[in-house]
Amino acid sequence: MSTFEIREITDFSSPSGSDNDALRALHALTEAQEIRSYGHDDFVESFENWVLPLANQEFYAKPHFVVVHNGEIVGGFNLAMPKKDNKNVAYVWPIAVDDNQEILQFALEQAEKVAAQAGRTTLINYADHSTEPDADNPNALQSPTGIGTVDVTEPTVAARLAAGWQLEQGERYSVLDLPAAPELLERLEARAAQKAEKQYRLISWQNRTPEEYIPGHCALQQAMSTDAPSAGLDIEETVYSPERLAHYEDNIASRGRGYLVVAAQHIESGEIAGFTRVEYEFDKPVPVFQEETLVLNAHRGHRLGMWVKAAMLQQLTELRPQAQRLHTWNAGENSYMLNINVDLGFTKRGISSAWQKKIG
Repeated sequence: MSTFEIREITDFSSPSGSDNDALRALHALTEAQEIRSYGHDDFVESFENWVLPLANQEFYAKPHFVVVHNGEIVGGFNLAMPKKDNKNVAYVWPIAVDDNQEILQFALEQAEKVAAQAGRTTLINYADHSTEPDADNPNALQSPTGIGTVDVTEPTVAARLAAGWQLEQGERYSVLDLPAAPELLERLEARAAQKAEKQYRLISWQNRTPEEYIPGHCALQQAMSTDAPSAGLDIEETVYSPERLAHYEDNIASRGRGYLVVAAQHIESGEIAGFTRVEYEFDKPVPVFQEETLVLNAHRGHRLGMWVKAAMLQQLTELRPQAQRLHTWNAGENSYMLNINVDLGFTKRGISSAWQKKIG
């Protein structure tokens, strides 16, 4: 292996900070990687929006490093290590110029050392792939869930395998071209409402949770940490307090973003039974990102998932009229939500793989 060295970034006070050049190099590598993966810049954040949240480490430690070769920054890695729960876990993101396999493997190995020194025993990583090989392809590696494959000759995959990581889950990456067909949305919402509206009503908000809905929103976010399919990933429940929710929304705002929530509220109890949330950058009118969609176990079977998503898409047309693409990801085994997205018109564009390594 070539001679590489790492350097930690400790000053996040860009643009005046001492590590400004290193941060800009990491951002440039991230931008290039996103465009390679997707063929457009929907996922590319401005440098200012990307760097501002890094200094806020109340709930996560966020060490960042660059990989240097012959005096040039050729890659890097960062970790997010929860401080309040899941204290055994380190989320790892390696990056390399042109997805260079050797650099990626080195970054993963160095990230493992940093995580071990911090007492972490489970490493988790996610990677994006624009294509998915057929299961009978000799280079195909299938996830343990039986859904989703990756190509072992792809540099990003080969680096993870060489560093001792295991594939745990495949998620389908899909896109809905916007605006969605209004007649379709009206029909799907009306069909769902026939089953739901006698016991539930729709509510919605933007950017900040109204005070009366904070407990319900916290409960839904907490349920997302355990109810969403996660295969064999070693993830425990994430406790959401009002303070953590406020921090979460502060982080979204600091990145120049807003969000829209449409939720179903149980009329008799007042409980928020399910919700869907999309996020968008204020300065980029084209892309929208589907974040969470969840219906609490006690309220399933009333078509609430379709109801809130169809209603959300209708509101989104008015809120973001220039939007052209809504991006989403679904665990392959989550057939219920996947079927909802297919009915709404989402089409498959790739796969996201979830990887894990146990250490210590």
